[in-house]
Amino acid sequence: VQQFLTENLKFSEGPAKGVVLEVKKEKGQAITMDVLIYDGVIKKGEEFIVGGLEKPIKSKVRALLVPKPLDEIRDPRQKFDSVDMVSAAAGIKILAPNLDDVVAGSPVRGIGDPSQEKTVYNEIESEVEGIRIKTDKAGVVLKADTLGSLEALENHFTKNDVKISIADVGPIKKEDIMNANLVKSLDPYSATVLGFNVAILPEAKEQAIADNIRIFTNNVIYRLLEDYIEYAEIRKAEDTAKGLSELILPAKLKMIPDFIFRNSDPAVFGVHVEAGTLYPKVTLITGDGKKARRVHQIQDKGKTIEKAVKDSEVAISIRGIEIGKDIDKDETLFVNVPESHVRQIMGKFLDELTVDQKQALREYIILQRKMQHPWWGM
Repeated sequence: VQQFLTENLKFSEGPAKGVVLEVKKEKGQAITMDVLIYDGVIKKGEEFIVGGLEKPIKSKVRALLVPKPLDEIRDPRQKFDSVDMVSAAAGIKILAPNLDDVVAGSPVRGIGDPSQEKTVYNEIESEVEGIRIKTDKAGVVLKADTLGSLEALENHFTKNDVKISIADVGPIKKEDIMNANLVKSLDPYSATVLGFNVAILPEAKEQAIADNIRIFTNNVIYRLLEDYIEYAEIRKAEDTAKGLSELILPAKLKMIPDFIFRNSDPAVFGVHVEAGTLYPKVTLITGDGKKARRVHQIQDKGKTIEKAVKDSEVAISIRGIEIGKDIDKDETLFVNVPESHVRQIMGKFLDELTVDQKQALREYIILQRKMQHPWWGM
């Protein structure tokens, strides 16, 4: 394989092009970066530009270090040889100033001709920004330790239909929490910060508590995604249940003529629940829009119950009406859903209704529009 590469790969002799594999501090030395040079030549004393946390970084090669052959290593502390020049393709360690904010996975370019510095800078900036995401859309905030990890995160989350508002490298900062907080009004379930193999700065923890923003961190990409999806689904289910519990939901009943137990004070009669669920204390109206007052009690086989589900046959009691005078003994009855509740159901919770509830709601809206006005419930 090595012979094939040597014979078939041809590299230019121009300024080096490479990628940062790792940034670390060697014992007794400043911060260094391990770089794979895949094209061109890099020399000691040469200026270069590399991708950084906030913007591209310009620096100058102080030393180029290559690993010693194993049989030449006498002292474990002396594992590298210093060289004046390295050409592609090679893995090297570069010692240079101002490498603190260099990001693993970033592109590295030698400047060569000083007149090309701005062009090289713009190329590095464009390449790095192509991986980072900054939009006005609602979505999670992603942070990763390297550009390669960030790209993998973006692909994995996008494939699973998770929207991303911001994706960047580095530790989780106060700014990330504030960005997530801005998403709340658009999508409260996306207002989270997800970190892959990164630290959380103390100021970020404090801001997260103040803004009530959830932070998830994990060193396994799929687990990070699973943790977020589980959180979002639980939040949505809780909010949906809470929202529905505050609304009167549609239901449709049919009176059973053979089970009129009492005509008035209160009227007690049997009903078949054709759609939805019937609860005590709701008001009913007839199929032609007449009010049938409030359900006082629901009974099944002589026992009081808290609700009657679809297809059940139960007895209900209603005060203030007389069967045969105020309502007929074979009426179709609907739960009287306030217009404001109908609007909320149509806008937020329609998908949470069962098929029969949706049908009852449609019939109820048609009834109200005949009685009130054509745009009732809109």
